[in-house]
Amino acid sequence: MQKITSLEPGKYYHLYTRGNNKETLFRHPDNYAYFLQLYRKYITPYVDTFAYCLITCTSLSG
Repeated sequence: MQKITSLEPGKYYHLYTRGNNKETLFRHPDNYAYFLQLYRKYITPYVDTFAYCLITCTSLSG
């Protein structure tokens, strides 16, 4: 089981995520807007975001 560490005020963090088994998180353009809507609702009241990038990673192995 992974250890959970609390975020500390006044520090900078680089956060990222990926889908289960490297699955694509954003399968449709509307998924990006929905994610940002949830981010604004649940995250922005608590943190300052300096930059973000929502990308779809594809496998290079074909």
